[in-house]
Amino acid sequence: MVHKFIENVKNIDKKIVKVIILGLKVSSIICLFSIFILALYHFNPISHIFYESGLKLFQASVTYAICFFCFGFFVDILRRQ
Repeated sequence: MVHKFIENVKNIDKKIVKVIILGLKVSSIICLFSIFILALYHFNPISHIFYESGLKLFQASVTYAICFFCFGFFVDILRRQ
């Protein structure tokens, strides 16, 4: 079962791979921005809003990265059928 999953991931259409990579790049940029906000809060804890916004941005970026990968995989499966 694991081998079948790995083969399906290796055989994803090139257009879908480009969309997945673009989504992962955007998610990485959002993640780096959230880490910057959290570091700013760590070194200068003026307001708790910085902590909350940095944490929510981090959660959103990780969620977007997972969604881009999963939905790209599912779209490829649907396109092949």
